[in-house]
Amino acid sequence: MSYTHTITIDDVCAAIIAYLQPIVGVDVPIIRGQQNRSSMPTSGFVVLTELKTRVISTPKSSLNDTGSMRTFVNDSLSDWQVDYYGASSGDWASIVARMFASADPTYQEGTSATVHAVYADDPMQTFLTNAEKQYEARWTGRVTLQYNDSVSVTRDSADTLAVNVFQAVDLID
Repeated sequence: MSYTHTITIDDVCAAIIAYLQPIVGVDVPIIRGQQNRSSMPTSGFVVLTELKTRVISTPKSSLNDTGSMRTFVNDSLSDWQVDYYGASSGDWASIVARMFASADPTYQEGTSATVHAVYADDPMQTFLTNAEKQYEARWTGRVTLQYNDSVSVTRDSADTLAVNVFQAVDLID
């Protein structure tokens, strides 16, 4: 059996980046937190950290025409922490929170799934001191996105049937 997703967490992250990049500017780095294994950039930047993803509906399933693949479709919510650093961090955080509440917050990612903005917390200023014990401008917010994920599972099946007839042998005589 093999499993395939129509949208991955990396796809959701790419959709957030595509949404944030025009707001913060194309020259501002947007990086993933925790697993990026790189030092903090020296100028303004944004860090995305996945907090949790949860299924919010009972999966609906269907079989393809041959019965060899079952597809499960369900709605998922994904929460992300967005940290903004630099002199413009407060402005970026405020704009993103407002834009998530706008009438058309839909992003089309390069997959067949669409990621929708659901909610954004009000941003808050969070302190950060660097190695030189200097204050760094930092604002933090949380965004929630919804997407429709489907998982396809291949199933082993047969399309032909063969009957072999054997002559019974009496071994006890």
